[in-house]
Amino acid sequence: MKKSGLIIGGIAFIFSLAVTLISPLFLPCITPILGLAAGYLASVFDFPPVKPDAIKKAAKAGALGGLGML
Repeated sequence: MKKSGLIIGGIAFIFSLAVTLISPLFLPCITPILGLAAGYLASVFDFPPVKPDAIKKAAKAGALGGLGML
């Protein structure tokens, strides 16, 4: 969870610097997409056996990635 959140958070930070040069209005549109990517990576790296655990880890990783973008 932490590994995927930090990876996407770093990518999101650099990506947000580039996107805001074009238009800052694109930034809120891209944040959910990167949050979904962080959740997907969390389920790939830490494969939880139970679905509710997977949802919790994916949500935490998405929040960490979104925080990196902000």
